[in-house]
Amino acid sequence: MRTSLKILIPVAIAGVTAAAAVTCWSITSRHNVHVRPAPRYVEVARVEQSGHVKEIRLSGVTRAVQRAKLAFTLGERVVSRPAEVGDHVKHGQVLARLDDTKIVNGLAEAEASLREVEARISQVKRDYTRIERLVSRDASAAVELEKIVESRAVLLATKAAVEARVAEARRMLKETVLKAPFSATVTEVLVEPGEFAMPGASVVVLSGDGEVEIEVEVPESIIGGLSLDQSVRVDLPLAGRSDLVGTVTHIGRTALGPGRLFPVLAALRPGSPATPGMTAEVIVGMPSRQVLTVPLAAVINPGGQQPKLLKVEKGRVHRVPVQVGDIFGDRVVVTGNVRPPDLVVSGGHHGVLDGDTVEVMTHEDL
Repeated sequence: MRTSLKILIPVAIAGVTAAAAVTCWSITSRHNVHVRPAPRYVEVARVEQSGHVKEIRLSGVTRAVQRAKLAFTLGERVVSRPAEVGDHVKHGQVLARLDDTKIVNGLAEAEASLREVEARISQVKRDYTRIERLVSRDASAAVELEKIVESRAVLLATKAAVEARVAEARRMLKETVLKAPFSATVTEVLVEPGEFAMPGASVVVLSGDGEVEIEVEVPESIIGGLSLDQSVRVDLPLAGRSDLVGTVTHIGRTALGPGRLFPVLAALRPGSPATPGMTAEVIVGMPSRQVLTVPLAAVINPGGQQPKLLKVEKGRVHRVPVQVGDIFGDRVVVTGNVRPPDLVVSGGHHGVLDGDTVEVMTHEDL
């Protein structure tokens, strides 16, 4: 009996164990059935290739098309300067005067000399007429006539020289008065009455009425895309005015200094609300090369160091790192492993992981 018990107990235990194992296997099998997760619904958009017009903003300051820094050609003391900063002056209006005493005296002396020479010439003419009548009766009078002819030639030359002195004195007298060459506003005065004005040194600075222009400095990467008479948009940000129409009137072909910036002028149309001295922005449309764009909403972490897209292929999403470029409206330029007409997730990103199954919820032009 003891021997039987020793044999039977293990068998019984083994039987119980086997039964428990079978039971546990059955339970485990029922609870480990693989269940396919439901697909995520997302919105998608196509990757597009297109050429866009890139807007370049160039800052500058408005100024009058007609401008002048007026100066005297003579060096003399300023006796009056009626023009003041801010004054509006008309064409031909006197802006400043020099002391003209020396010039007036010189002109009077030259005019007196001219009258003297003219009187001597008149006398020579009378002598010539008188002696010419004697020549026919007295051959010796011919010598006297020759002398009168020579004297007349000398006097005529002297008269020409004196007339030149008179003309120069009158010209210099006019140069003592500084007049406005056009209607304008005085923007600067540099010499006060009583001061000595040096020849060529600015006395009054004018900003003319009429058309207004903006001078901007353009880098060499843009200068080649500009052309004369090209239309540009002009904004006056501080004045609250925008979308003014301008025209490129001058393109500098030589850079201003080592910064490789080229001067460009854009004139505003007559009747523009711009006045000289305003802050302005010239907006130039520059065609760009063919680029790939996606909706801005399709880019995950666009401002971070690792922006990416979720590309949809055969019902699954795949994460694609990209580089983000310029923004054109609601689309952005991207560079990466995408090309038209790839589909990318543009809505419903939250919780979608690389490799997830997705279904398109709404789509256009698919």
